[in-house]
Amino acid sequence: MRLGAISFAAANADETHHQVGARIQALGTEIHDEDDFGTKLVLYTSDNTDSVLSPRMTIDEDGNVGIGTNDPDCKLHIYNLDDGTDNE
Repeated sequence: MRLGAISFAAANADETHHQVGARIQALGTEIHDEDDFGTKLVLYTSDNTDSVLSPRMTIDEDGNVGIGTNDPDCKLHIYNLDDGTDNE
């Protein structure tokens, strides 16, 4: 469940439209009620080859930080896409 987002955009060269290049998004990880408010933050960026936003870093509801992974399972979980290794 999307709770909110901050998008960062810039105008193209002739200023005819704006393109989002990065976004921070808050997502609910459970149904929120009076006692449960599980939330994670996801940072999205686009690379230099296209305008597609991809998740780059996640802070989950337990405070775990994932770089290169959307599902960190420890305080700092780094996934290296180049060689497929996990560094925990």
